[in-house]
Amino acid sequence: MIALDGLPFSVFVTSKDLRKCLNALGHEIPLSAETIKIKVCRYADTFREKVVRELQMEKEKGQLFSLTLDEWTSIRSKRYLNIDIHSRTKVWNLGLTRISGVFSSEQCKYVIGAKLLEFGIDFETDIVCVTTDGCAMMLRRCLNFTDFHCASLDFRSCVVLDSSLYFFPLKYGNYLVFDCARVVSICVVFLERNPDVKRAYHFLIVMAKFIPFKSEGIWCYYLRNGSGQNAQCIPCKRILKCVGGSTKGLHVHQKAVHGIKTSKRKVKDEVDTQTPAKKTPKISILDHFSSVSIDRSTDAVLARMIALDGLPFSVFVTSKDLRKCLNALGHEIPLSAETIKIKVCRYADTFREKVVRELQMEKEKGQLFSLTLDEWTSIRSKRYLNIDIHSRTKVWNLGLTRISGVFSSEQCKYVIGAKLLEFGIDFETDIVCVTTDGCAMMVKLGHIIGPLQQLCYAHGLHLAVMDVLYAKKKREGCS
Repeated sequence: MIALDGLPFSVFVTSKDLRKCLNALGHEIPLSAETIKIKVCRYADTFREKVVRELQMEKEKGQLFSLTLDEWTSIRSKRYLNIDIHSRTKVWNLGLTRISGVFSSEQCKYVIGAKLLEFGIDFETDIVCVTTDGCAMMLRRCLNFTDFHCASLDFRSCVVLDSSLYFFPLKYGNYLVFDCARVVSICVVFLERNPDVKRAYHFLIVMAKFIPFKSEGIWCYYLRNGSGQNAQCIPCKRILKCVGGSTKGLHVHQKAVHGIKTSKRKVKDEVDTQTPAKKTPKISILDHFSSVSIDRSTDAVLARMIALDGLPFSVFVTSKDLRKCLNALGHEIPLSAETIKIKVCRYADTFREKVVRELQMEKEKGQLFSLTLDEWTSIRSKRYLNIDIHSRTKVWNLGLTRISGVFSSEQCKYVIGAKLLEFGIDFETDIVCVTTDGCAMMVKLGHIIGPLQQLCYAHGLHLAVMDVLYAKKKREGCS
């Protein structure tokens, strides 16, 4: 869930819903992110040793390997090189290697060689093929690795190792493969010069485009391409979209065009039949206090895990482990990220209406309110203003408001007023105090609004400590 689904270590500590889902399957999750990190790193070391053993066994059998390379950039603009190593029957991922600065073809060759040596593989003797994209750096690296001539391709001895990877021997005994589009363009040029190998070329194109996917359900009537984004109807040869694994359009086509009514098979993740042994629950200090009732519905759990824990919509579709955990608690999770988004937005509208009703009830009792404001910047450098509204006994969060550019005190006042009006609150008459930090813009805001302003004590103490302990000492003779 951390490596494949991209969940941070901290979410396993802070997310109550995720911990409850994992506990339902009998998993005891540590209460410290550092402990979780140690466990994951220890498992990674064990898994790496297993990969090394498997590769060595393949080498002892005289097996040669091929590589697939690609560069990936994270949302924090950190660049990595991903390396996969292939045999005839299996694929191993060697992990991501961090790269920075100018990454030349020579550096790429060195990084690949060093990574392979960690797994006991020699780049020059054990690797016969490298699959890359067609960027200039990869072209230069591959051309330095071996000579490449279009006429040296021999389609009669092509070997299909996977539905999306095709390897062609070069005249010097080494191998070189580009992405599918480049291979097809090279094939066209080659066939113009060698018309006697059209049969092999036709086999390549058919395999590269559409192949049988499954022999059950709706896929009895369709072929699917290697990317999994398109499907071809077998009776009429029409190409349809099936992005993200959605088959709705395929069912509609069969019913409308061919008069075939197909039933949609409900896909349910397998849940272990063995129920974990029940343990005596430990008594917590929180058991002695009255607890607030928490909505355990599927929509509420999805909304909390997305809004509070920061999980993306797509992870509920792609993560088999997360879906299995939620299914263990009886939650039926949709198979489309768009459907999940609709459910969460619908729940947000319901929750917003509930907040409006509660605030109106407090106003009818003559209750006045106070605000706490703070600006927050996401890891994608998007800025937001967070607004909380307080009564004597309760706090409501009004959500994040996106801000951009220069955000002056006048603009801040307008944004706060507009946000409060959405919940039926008047900034000038219903608010008696606003708590903010001590930045210049917020200080000026306190002078132009009607309610009182209270600067945050914690923020003030923090600045005082930083100024006394960590401020740079002035040079002697400088005022």
